[in-house]
Amino acid sequence: MSRLRTPALALLAALLLSACTLVPTDPSPRTVNSVEVPSGLLNGAGTKQSATVSLWFYDAEHQLVRRTARIPAPLTISTLVKRLALNVPSGLSTALSPTIAMSRAVVRGSEATIFITAGFHSGDTVNAMAAMEQLVATMRDNYGIETLNVTDVANGRTLTIDSAAP
Repeated sequence: MSRLRTPALALLAALLLSACTLVPTDPSPRTVNSVEVPSGLLNGAGTKQSATVSLWFYDAEHQLVRRTARIPAPLTISTLVKRLALNVPSGLSTALSPTIAMSRAVVRGSEATIFITAGFHSGDTVNAMAAMEQLVATMRDNYGIETLNVTDVANGRTLTIDSAAP
């Protein structure tokens, strides 16, 4: 009986898998009637237009406080850095210069390295550490980053900070 069952199961599996190839494929694009397109795909409803993010700023007592904001998609580290530097909520402050410029970011697991090409003065220890704390808190909440390396390209220095809950 088991000899008969094995070929029957193999035949059943082959039939089920062959059903997967019944979906039509075209070698080139073709016009599709709009009534055949799933709801929302034609008007852009399937794409994200914005994202809600956590941004960390300093209050009057120089404590980090979290604010949420909606920003246009796609969400990138560069977008977050610019947002921290240029869009400071009333009553709060930022340690980032409005002239900050970033050339790239490399993320490996929970560690990120960002390369700052302007507006970051790693020689000013107090302000550099405040900026690093603000950046790592924001990266932690939005990307799960636990260790942040900031390379100050202009001064040839890399600073590292680990995330701590503020």
